[in-house]
Amino acid sequence: MKIIIAIIFIALAGLVFYFFTIPYLNEIKVIKVDISAYDEALKNSKKIQARRDELLGTYNAIPAETLDRLNKLLPSSVSGIKFIVEAEDMVKKHGLILRAIDIIEPKKEGKGVEASEITTPYGVVPVTISLSGSYPSFLSFLDDMTKNLRLVDVTNITFNSGETDFYQFNVKASTYYQK
Repeated sequence: MKIIIAIIFIALAGLVFYFFTIPYLNEIKVIKVDISAYDEALKNSKKIQARRDELLGTYNAIPAETLDRLNKLLPSSVSGIKFIVEAEDMVKKHGLILRAIDIIEPKKEGKGVEASEITTPYGVVPVTISLSGSYPSFLSFLDDMTKNLRLVDVTNITFNSGETDFYQFNVKASTYYQK
């Protein structure tokens, strides 16, 4: 009888282990996998925070004058008014007459914007400047434009001549801004 009771207890212990303990062990295995994934994410997060702090320290070490020059080179917004003022100052400086400045506002991200335009860290603003004056004044205006801190690419120049040294110039250019 003692052997039968021992076998029954061993069988009951086996059944309890199989039906109650094994599911908990499986849950523990799943939780251990989740814990290791969270530990890896935490390590990556600490690396990212350290890199962010390093970059922030580098950025804060840049002198304010240099940041101002960089913001003028590649402004953080379209800032069409600032460009118009700069161009008007250059035109007046060289004795030219400003006829018109057309700035084409960029499209908002979303509808009608190509994927390649969204992925670039900068935006392009097409500009057309119409002005009148002498050819040497126009050349000095273009020279001044190339020496200006603001990044401007001249893409097309057309002109009409008259009987005197007075021309009408149309300059198509592109300027840039940070997205």
